[in-house]
Amino acid sequence: MNQRPTSVTVIGWLFIIVGSLTALGGVFGLAMSLVFPMPAPDPSAVSQTPAPFRLMAGLFDHFMALAIGQLVVAAVMVTSGRAFLQLRPWARPVLEVLSWLGLIYTLGFGCFWVWGALAMGRTPGEAAGGPGAAFMWVFVGFGVLLILLFAVPPILLIRALRGRTVREALTPASA
Repeated sequence: MNQRPTSVTVIGWLFIIVGSLTALGGVFGLAMSLVFPMPAPDPSAVSQTPAPFRLMAGLFDHFMALAIGQLVVAAVMVTSGRAFLQLRPWARPVLEVLSWLGLIYTLGFGCFWVWGALAMGRTPGEAAGGPGAAFMWVFVGFGVLLILLFAVPPILLIRALRGRTVREALTPASA
């Protein structure tokens, strides 16, 4: 039997823990969608709402489906993390795909955050240096920071999953 490298142990447990937290969030999301119905939007306010917020409102219309999708992703994370700890070769590409999806989600959410902050920006009659502009640029800066900080872990995971140590640990002894 192969000795399991520390990187395999860390990655496997990371996916099990994050998958479990994702499942917990999905369960709470389902509970919230069943207990609290979404209010109907005011049609007169919709036309004046910035595009990012209309998009977010559209996502809330499908909140239950998103929570169920989150539960499915959580199950895949936990199952493949456990299989990775057992040195099952199929788990490595599954974890790599999940890492790529996490990176894409992080980049997409960060860009959405910046877009939303820019959309909130200044009111049409506000002076160029008013409080709305400062508020907007603080949130834009936070969005960029969010992208930079949260993109690092999936990139490191992808590198480790593609690395020689992990590949050799998951290669069957007979190969």
